[in-house]
Amino acid sequence: MPSFFNENVAFPKLNSLKIKGIDELKMIWQNEFGTADSFCKLEEVKVEYCDNLMKIFPSNMKRRLCNLTRLEIRDCEMVEEVFEVQKPNVEETSNIIPSKLILSSLENLSELNSMWNKDPQGSLTFPHLKEVVVSKCPSLKSIFPCSIAKGLLHLQRLDIWDCGVEEIVAMEEGLGSTIQPEFSFPRLEEMELINLPDLVCFYRGLHTSSLPLLRALVVENCEEMKALALEFFSFKETQGSAYNDMQIQQPLFYQKAIFTDFPMLAKFSIEDCPEFHTFISKSEENIFTTMPLSLFNEKVTFPSLNYVKIVRIDKVKMIWDNEHVTPDSFCKLEEVKVRSCKNLMRIFPSGMQRKLHNLTWLDIDDCEMVEEVFEIQMSNVEEPNDITTATQLKHMDLRRLSNLKYVWSKDPQGTLTFPNLIKVVTYKCPSLKSIFPPSVAKELFQLHKLHIQNCGIEEIVGKEEALETVPPRFVFPQLEEMMLLNLPNLVTFYPGLHASSWPSLRKLDVKDCMEVKIFALELFNFRVDKVHCDIPFQQPLFFVEKVELPIVMMINQCQLSNADFLGKLEEMNVYNCKSLTKMFSSNISRRLHNLRKLVISNCEMLEVVFEVEIANVHQETSKTAPLHLKELKLALLPKLKHVWSKDPQGTVSLQDLQRVDALECRSLKNLFPPSVAKNLVQLRELYITKCGIQEIVAEEEGLEAAPHKFVFPQLEVMILVNLPNLVSFYPGLHTSSWPSLRKIDVVDCMKVKVFASEFNFQETHEFGIHQDSPWPLFLVEQTRTLQVRLPSMMLISHQKLTAHIFGKLEEIIVCNCKSLTKMFSSNILRSLHNLRKLFIRNCEMMEEVFEIEIANDHHQQTSETTPIHLKEMRLQFLPKLNHVWSKDPQGTLTFQDLLRVEALGCKSLKSLFPASVAQNLPQLQGLHVTNCGIEQIVAKEEVLLDTVPSFVFPQLQSLTLQHLPNLVSFYPGLHTLKWPMLRWLQVAYFMKVKYLSLNSLSFQETCGLIHQDISCQEPLFAIDKVTIASQYVDQERLVGDEEECGGTLSQLSGLRLYDMPNLMHLRDESSQLGRGFQNLVDLDIFKCGRLKKLVSSSMSFQNLISLRVSQCHGMLSLLTSQTAKSMARLERLSICGCKRMTEIIADTEESDDMEGEIVFGRLKTLTLYYLPSLSSFYSGKYMIGFPDLESNVDYDEEYSEEDDFDDDFDDDEFEED
Repeated sequence: MPSFFNENVAFPKLNSLKIKGIDELKMIWQNEFGTADSFCKLEEVKVEYCDNLMKIFPSNMKRRLCNLTRLEIRDCEMVEEVFEVQKPNVEETSNIIPSKLILSSLENLSELNSMWNKDPQGSLTFPHLKEVVVSKCPSLKSIFPCSIAKGLLHLQRLDIWDCGVEEIVAMEEGLGSTIQPEFSFPRLEEMELINLPDLVCFYRGLHTSSLPLLRALVVENCEEMKALALEFFSFKETQGSAYNDMQIQQPLFYQKAIFTDFPMLAKFSIEDCPEFHTFISKSEENIFTTMPLSLFNEKVTFPSLNYVKIVRIDKVKMIWDNEHVTPDSFCKLEEVKVRSCKNLMRIFPSGMQRKLHNLTWLDIDDCEMVEEVFEIQMSNVEEPNDITTATQLKHMDLRRLSNLKYVWSKDPQGTLTFPNLIKVVTYKCPSLKSIFPPSVAKELFQLHKLHIQNCGIEEIVGKEEALETVPPRFVFPQLEEMMLLNLPNLVTFYPGLHASSWPSLRKLDVKDCMEVKIFALELFNFRVDKVHCDIPFQQPLFFVEKVELPIVMMINQCQLSNADFLGKLEEMNVYNCKSLTKMFSSNISRRLHNLRKLVISNCEMLEVVFEVEIANVHQETSKTAPLHLKELKLALLPKLKHVWSKDPQGTVSLQDLQRVDALECRSLKNLFPPSVAKNLVQLRELYITKCGIQEIVAEEEGLEAAPHKFVFPQLEVMILVNLPNLVSFYPGLHTSSWPSLRKIDVVDCMKVKVFASEFNFQETHEFGIHQDSPWPLFLVEQTRTLQVRLPSMMLISHQKLTAHIFGKLEEIIVCNCKSLTKMFSSNILRSLHNLRKLFIRNCEMMEEVFEIEIANDHHQQTSETTPIHLKEMRLQFLPKLNHVWSKDPQGTLTFQDLLRVEALGCKSLKSLFPASVAQNLPQLQGLHVTNCGIEQIVAKEEVLLDTVPSFVFPQLQSLTLQHLPNLVSFYPGLHTLKWPMLRWLQVAYFMKVKYLSLNSLSFQETCGLIHQDISCQEPLFAIDKVTIASQYVDQERLVGDEEECGGTLSQLSGLRLYDMPNLMHLRDESSQLGRGFQNLVDLDIFKCGRLKKLVSSSMSFQNLISLRVSQCHGMLSLLTSQTAKSMARLERLSICGCKRMTEIIADTEESDDMEGEIVFGRLKTLTLYYLPSLSSFYSGKYMIGFPDLESNVDYDEEYSEEDDFDDDFDDDEFEED
């Protein structure tokens, strides 16, 4: 494919050409064209992804490009040149072809050597070119030939990125010319030179350049560039010298000495140029190769410059020359960013001080040698000293300045002010001792955010140089957020008596400030005649003025009362302040009326949060200060003794408190004073973990007149974890009510003995609780005697809080409470009608969960039923638990919503359910009993009835019974049992069970034994049909006829039996049921040594997929041939360690059918492991086949009983999610 167009085609009107992804294309045009006007109207050419294209325009195309305005070439990896130029003839020299090209964009051309292969020397010009963008051309050494560069009068934008260019303009041919070129770009506004590691200069020879409208100059990662411009000292002086002999540093540009440099330049950015050291280099400096000291010197005038960015320019020591800053330079400077300049020592010299009035943004980062930002020199006597330069600086960010000693070298004392500062950030400045001089700090009226982190500061405001007779006042009327983080040397805001006011402060974080001892103190009196500054006292972080003093400051025509010095503070975080002993004095805490969140963490010396002082019998006695605190978090405060130093007795109100967290406060004995606890009407969450508290509410100071009532109408979650000293909620007679409580966790509370008890308000408190009775965690009001008329009853939202003390409680978790003996009394249990989840674990003294009291016949409540909507109950490791229910509630309490019940490690538990509860579990889906001492799942009915009890679990899907050595039966007597939805049955480690079920029994045979001990062998599950004698019903009927009882296990899909050494039968031989296991998918039988047969000969397993049998030494064979015929879906069969098994499949005498075959059509894996007596797989009369068998494993080596698939029996495998 020689070319895309040849001489046989003509396109006289074609104006747009786009070619993309033609890999075989090597040339677009040939040297000959069909017609003279072909392609003459071409305006736009775009070529992309042509991997073998080598050239764009051949030399004979140049006369056809007069209308071309847009050219884009990208991702053509073999292109070497764009315009082919041949040496012009004599006739062509005078015939100049001006192109209308406006945009040229070249991108990702890895083999591009040149845009023009030769200098057209005026035969082809581009006077209209406005934008040139070249990127990712690593082979390109220059952009323009010299003649092209001289004619770019309309060029506005020049961007060169990621290229191998060494010069922008190639060296002019004919080096011997004495006339030096002059390059003028009168319209150029933007130039970006980025990632050009080989760029040395704009043009290699002596020249001059002019860029009068340049507004933005970005130079990044130009490693070989040393200077941006060199003053071209004299053409006459160089006429007699060869250029190559001059030992000068090559600049990017040469500039005439009399020319005003870059008058329109507004943006200057230079990055990653390690050899760069100056913007304008003097000619004499280059001759003697002296290193200039500053980036800008007196030869520079930038009247329009507003943005300067300098990054990783290592050889620059100063940005500005202090002695030679021209008067009109840098006056419009708005933003300065300096980063990673390793040798830079100062930012603004004193000579720049009066040029900073427009500066708004200052970022200095990672300049390790910088010692000061603003150099301040006070004016001489001859100069007026009342001239003030007010800067517009709004943002100042100083980071990673390891040698920074001063932000301001001296206090400017009003000659330089910063009234517009909004945000100040200092980070990792370890040598910095203070941030602001006093005169600057006093004028920060617009400051909104102050962030100081990882610095060496000792005070935020430096000490005033001149001794004042009146302590200074610092007012920050707009400051909303202050963060003081990891300041190990910080002692105080200002090192002396002073007052500070922060009326708009909303968030305050103080973290890792080791030397702060007191958070805030009041300055005792501003009106004293003499301040004794030498009086020793503990310096607080903040001094604030007393409220009584009517001192008001006028700031921007707004009155700021010192009474509101922290009036708008909403969030305060204090972390790792090792020396802090006290947070708030009494008067200061009263002023925090807008504080919403308070977090104090890891302050190891803190003893008190709120200091409380009760006023004498004066006017303030009845005043209440409302604190609108919503969230209080106290963590890792080992010496905290009091949250409140004493009970505020109503002088402070926290009605808005919604969440309280206390973590690892080992010295804290209680959390709330009584007056505070009585008023927590919005509290929703309470978390107390690893604290030393003995009670949650402190005991009333003085003699109590009457028991307290604590009502928490909104509390939803209460977590009490690892409180080894906790005994009770309140250490005196009281009642508590929690009508919205949804979840309560009590974990590792060793001394809690009783979860909740009742107290009768109508009896005197002397008889409320017997002295010898264990004190409960919660005392609640006795429901039957509650009287609404009691004057101390609280009204919340105009609704009476009645007997539903735990009315909305949904979840209770109690763990590791070593002394807890009983959970719920009968009446308290009745109030838990919304309880959904109950989890009790590792309470070694727990004896019963639900205390049941049956009312006498003469009481009205005998027939009342209280539904408990409990859905999940988990009881784990309760070694002394005797009863879950102390008695059979006989219908007075129902648990119809129970979905899952789990009992684990309850060695003293003899039964799980009372009979009346077990007969009413219509929603139960999972029942799991493991490692318990139970003898029956359901206890014997206390009142013997004339009917046989029936237990129906219509939704039960998963049943696990394992490690129950005392289990004899499901129920100790005649009964019927149904679970039609049972899918997973796991029975393991039983010692006394011999039968899983009985055959059909007639009550006519056993009616005389119904009320006596039945001596027959008790089955675990009596699920077969039962015939009842006529004297018990009107006529003899089948309770579980074949169809109904077959449906009892019709949904069973998994059955696992293991470690049952006395199990002899799954079903009796006389059982006629054939469909009990019809849906069984997985069957595992392990260590059932007395089991002789798997099932009777008539049993079928048409859905069985996996069958595993191990260590069943009583089996001579596994399956009958009739059963094997039904196992068409079996995929996995594993038999191991059955010592007496002689064959896997055996014929029975009933098998008269001589035809047919046994085919395991889906069996893929067959494992036979240690069967020492096995003589054949099957020796009967049927043909046997394994068409899909993939793996047949037969092990004959030495066998250990532990080497079977015991590890494969995952306890959770059969449990449904």
